[in-house]
Amino acid sequence: MIKPSDGMTIVELMIAVSLAAIISILMITVSVNFYGNTIRSQVAAEMAVDAHFTLRSIVEDTRLARSINATNILADASKPPPGWSTSSADSTLIIGSPATDADKNVIYNSSTGDPYINEVIYYLENGILKKRTIKNSAAVNNAAKTTCPAATATGACPKDPELTRNVTGFSFTMLDINNAQTTNPSLARSIRVTLTLQKNTFGEPVTISNSLTTKLRNY
Repeated sequence: MIKPSDGMTIVELMIAVSLAAIISILMITVSVNFYGNTIRSQVAAEMAVDAHFTLRSIVEDTRLARSINATNILADASKPPPGWSTSSADSTLIIGSPATDADKNVIYNSSTGDPYINEVIYYLENGILKKRTIKNSAAVNNAAKTTCPAATATGACPKDPELTRNVTGFSFTMLDINNAQTTNPSLARSIRVTLTLQKNTFGEPVTISNSLTTKLRNY
């Protein structure tokens, strides 16, 4: 009599291979999902830090500002047509900041007693938040330096600094002396700035939004 074989039949082998394949796929899927979630969490944390420090920089400049300007007052040969204009909808903010010398001393106009004013313009271009500085040339020993678009930048007029990338939103709300919302920059006594960043990671968008509010100290 022929004894039954102690090995696996072809059917049993196929079932075992199929089960092993399914388990492997499940393990790979779980591992990929875990890795993807970890990377997304890391990206979100990095963007949150980036948004915070960018907002802190903007808020500090605004806190020291003399005014929020509806349009640029100082001449800017590199302004976009038809010119700069403060607009939350257009992601453009113009602030007038007292001119200072190399020792951070405010430079005053002896005729009026008022400080000379430089202009700082925050604007969004192709997902990049940039900062344009317009120096008041009438202020003697003004430490500020006018900046220009990268395409026309020179040693005398360096390119506008890039504050952060992956920006999908740069908006602000102006508040008057009664802390009521206003659309008139001349009435603004404080401002709430909101910055939104977004980056695609593992096929999914990771979005971070942060806001900070500050008062215009030098008004």
